Amino acid sequence: MDDRASVCIEVCVDSVESAIAATTGGGTRLELCGNLAMGGGTTPSMGLLKVIKKTLPDAQIMVILCAQPYTFI
Repeated sequence: MDDRASVCIEVCVDSVESAIAATTGGGTRLELCGNLAMGGGTTPSMGLLKVIKKTLPDAQIMVILCAQPYTFI
């Protein structure tokens, strides 16, 4: 059995461009955030999620729920 097949590389992204770069670079799952530059990120907009799903329909996406930076749910 090849152990590499079971490795998940999750990449934090906050834009369509970073999502494309993450999947192109070998990321297997996206953690979608908003405002990563604010120090940890916040919940992204529904619009951003929709655009990424349309652009990368096969991407596995986990959406962060966070009202303020550093307060993850």
